[in-house]
Amino acid sequence: MNNVDKNQAMIQFLLQCPTILANPLFFNFAKAKENNNQFMTLSNNTNLHEPYIDGSVLKQYNFILLTYKTISFNQIIKQEGYPDENITEVAQFQEVLDWVKDQALAFPPNYPDFGEDCVIDKMEVLSDNPVLYDVDESVSPPLARYSITIRIEYLDNSQKMWQN
Repeated sequence: MNNVDKNQAMIQFLLQCPTILANPLFFNFAKAKENNNQFMTLSNNTNLHEPYIDGSVLKQYNFILLTYKTISFNQIIKQEGYPDENITEVAQFQEVLDWVKDQALAFPPNYPDFGEDCVIDKMEVLSDNPVLYDVDESVSPPLARYSITIRIEYLDNSQKMWQN
């Protein structure tokens, strides 16, 4: 039996993303600082747990990836020289979301390595763009925390009784 830490496997996978690799990545806890990324586990990490007669189990692994970006309370002005600051910040995190989607759509797909006992069936981002998680106005400049939720569906064969 090959018992792989799924959190560690996901971190190794995410470090292949150029946007993540270029900025700090933290596990579960991160200081609110521009461009920090946070890999956060969910309490309902395996909300799918469907056993089969052969002992294998269909499972889900879910997590949230967050990033901290400075924000502006400036209105969008259609004049030259005024940046669309908030749009640019979201677009940077959109690169991560798109990268994850591209890995899932590649042929063959580039999935994280959950070990020889697990077969990943599907990896998906649960939104088409980053979601505004919250805003921290206690720091200067204020920081927005954007998130994307990723779900991996896999077949756990570690307790499988017989091979096909």
